[in-house]
Amino acid sequence: MTDIRMQIMFLEEKSLYEFIEERIRILQIGEAWRVNLNAFVESQYNTHPENIEDLHTFLINHSVNEVEIRSLDVTSTIALLLFYDDFKALYDSKSFHNSKKIQQCYFRIFSDLLNSRNKIHHYAAAVTGKKKNDFIIDQIDATCCIARFALMCERNCKKNELWKKIVKQALGLQDMLRCEKWFILQDEMANDLSPNKDLSDIVMLADSGDISAQVLLGKIIFEGERDTFFTDREKAFYWFYKAAQKNNKELPV
Repeated sequence: MTDIRMQIMFLEEKSLYEFIEERIRILQIGEAWRVNLNAFVESQYNTHPENIEDLHTFLINHSVNEVEIRSLDVTSTIALLLFYDDFKALYDSKSFHNSKKIQQCYFRIFSDLLNSRNKIHHYAAAVTGKKKNDFIIDQIDATCCIARFALMCERNCKKNELWKKIVKQALGLQDMLRCEKWFILQDEMANDLSPNKDLSDIVMLADSGDISAQVLLGKIIFEGERDTFFTDREKAFYWFYKAAQKNNKELPV
């Protein structure tokens, strides 16, 4: 099973920190954002501790002057972007000379980044059963969030090649997951396509030239998923080869 959480989270951190540092320079915010930080965190923690818990914990052990963007985790950083007025200024409509819609888009993207990160972050080391399917899909969702964020920045921030590179990296991570996602979707179709344990209906479809059935049958045989089949790589290869002859590029994972 493909597990690229560390790569996804690294790319998310890189995207957020580059965005914030670039915007702080452009808006010439300097150290001003730190001035009311303690009061803000205390107030937020009293009313909505779940929003600001990580940042509150950080400030218990550090002074405000020690708060550097790259010293904060993503949860704390996004909490600042979503709730702290000095950080909201980094993506408000005035600073972009554009419509309020841009501010709303950034707000939604930051929320999505946080939610998608939390989903993949909290999976156990050993993912089993149906959770494997959810795990791959959630990782794909996280890469989509990063690509969406980078595209927004490419369109609205200072022009440079960084955002194109981040989009390319996010899409590259998606490619690593795509084949496995395809098989996950096929797994979900398997019972619908073949309720019969002897797979006679899938065999009939595969014999008729149906590429999806050929690949699915090859996978079932390859992994020995049904009671009536033992793992038979030679027979599985036969069906993968038949599908490949029709330009199908999927491979077993």
